[in-house]
Amino acid sequence: MISRTLIYGASFSCGDNVIIEKDVIVGDNVKLGHNVTLKSGTRILDNVILGDYVKTTGLCIIGNHVSVRTGACISKAVIVNDKAFIGPGVMTNHTKNVMHMRGMREYQMITEIGYGAVIGSMASLLAGVKIGDNVVVGAGANVCCHLLEPGIYVGNPARWVKPLDDGYALEGHTRHLFTEDMLRKYLPGWVGFLEEFKI
Repeated sequence: MISRTLIYGASFSCGDNVIIEKDVIVGDNVKLGHNVTLKSGTRILDNVILGDYVKTTGLCIIGNHVSVRTGACISKAVIVNDKAFIGPGVMTNHTKNVMHMRGMREYQMITEIGYGAVIGSMASLLAGVKIGDNVVVGAGANVCCHLLEPGIYVGNPARWVKPLDDGYALEGHTRHLFTEDMLRKYLPGWVGFLEEFKI
């Protein structure tokens, strides 16, 4: 089921059983695998590949030249910056404290993955963490704090283990941000707190 409101660019293709809700925008040269789900508020830029069973759960930005592999979940309130790689089964989160059935407010937080970052298979990113440019997170790692310096991080919790090999880091830097209109529509609790999100 693909919403009639979908906006997409040139050379867009998708596999079977794809679900795309209203208010999704997809750029040029985007390829979706089978059984992909894109929820309302998803923004995908140019030259992006989403593997089979990838899901977004709401407001998110997936930058240019990003590859998201099989079964990864790009949660609501997540920004994936340009040239990042998201491995199979990666789980991102947006809620800091789950208040299910407790009548208390849940705080939704913005999670950011930096330019050229690599997130290994089955890694988990807690709500609100910032992954810096050219940071490599090993397979199965549990990221529960900001990882800002380039290098390789592994374990539970994820810890720095060594620098990047010469020539591994990608040159350049881009940073995407949610607009105030996007936040007002999908994360109203964040309006007025944009300055706190700046690194």
